[in-house]
Amino acid sequence: VFYFFFFKQKTAYEIKECDWSSDVCSSDLEVVVQLSCYLVDRGHGVTYLSNSLPKDMKSRFSKGTQFIITSTYPGIWQYTQWAIPKHDVVNVHNAPAPLMTFPRRVPTVYMCNEPMELFTNWKRKPVEAFNRWWVKKSGMKVVVADEFNRERFERIYGVEPKVVPYGVDYEFWSQGERKSRNNGKFVILQVGHSELFEEGREILLETKKRIPKAELVQLAEVSRKEVREWYGKADVLLHPIGSQGGWLVPFEAMCAGLPIVVSTKFTGSDLITSNDLGFVTDDYANTLNIIHKTLGNRRAKNSQGKLRSEEHTSELQSHSFISYAVFCLKK
Repeated sequence: VFYFFFFKQKTAYEIKECDWSSDVCSSDLEVVVQLSCYLVDRGHGVTYLSNSLPKDMKSRFSKGTQFIITSTYPGIWQYTQWAIPKHDVVNVHNAPAPLMTFPRRVPTVYMCNEPMELFTNWKRKPVEAFNRWWVKKSGMKVVVADEFNRERFERIYGVEPKVVPYGVDYEFWSQGERKSRNNGKFVILQVGHSELFEEGREILLETKKRIPKAELVQLAEVSRKEVREWYGKADVLLHPIGSQGGWLVPFEAMCAGLPIVVSTKFTGSDLITSNDLGFVTDDYANTLNIIHKTLGNRRAKNSQGKLRSEEHTSELQSHSFISYAVFCLKK
């Protein structure tokens, strides 16, 4: 029996709002849930350690998963040191989680969603510098989701990571029901952190000059089911996000058959461009206008996008973090 040990580092939103209720804000936690279920269902042991866990997320772990929740970093470090001898692989998520394994060099897979630049707060700079040193010194395996973060991680840490796309839960997101037109309105959907919504509102003002009936729906801190329901109601997903996160949202929308518009600075844009999965642009208003003009063929286009998403989902999943973590375990 193999044992995995998890640590989940809170995102900026979760730290600020003390809220883990939204899957939108915890895409990396979704990866942990999927990996845990994969392992437990195959007879392996899993322990999840963190400083918090949403109630609705806990119910999605497979039965048999062990949970350790402690609120302080010293407490997390102590539990980590206690757990390491009892487990075969440690899986850490986001800085400074790798420091929880110090000073033990143990088989570790570091899932880094966003490599951090130097903190502007001087009190945090020594911590991040120590974290970078330990990641390199310990020889842990590092995983990032795309080429942008691979280049950024290698520049900051001096370590070359493995590019492993998260993978998409196609079975869940493809089950949403597509609704009829919204009384002639052109519904633009934006999903993510509320502090990133200002640009979406500015884009709407520009879009309304060409599409007077355009409306913007912005979702934050909501459940997966509600997000999926809106994927079915909307006409297009707008994702003007750069390197701030929100990696899974466009791919989830594609599974639901929704056309997507993402920024050229979105870190997953290389996957979208290379596989012709959506619109990658910074001219949002013009692109939204083009999509609006083709709404007569919307059903055909959505079906085509959904089938294309289904085609590439198996590729994403086969190279997903789950496969790489199991590969490291076997090594």
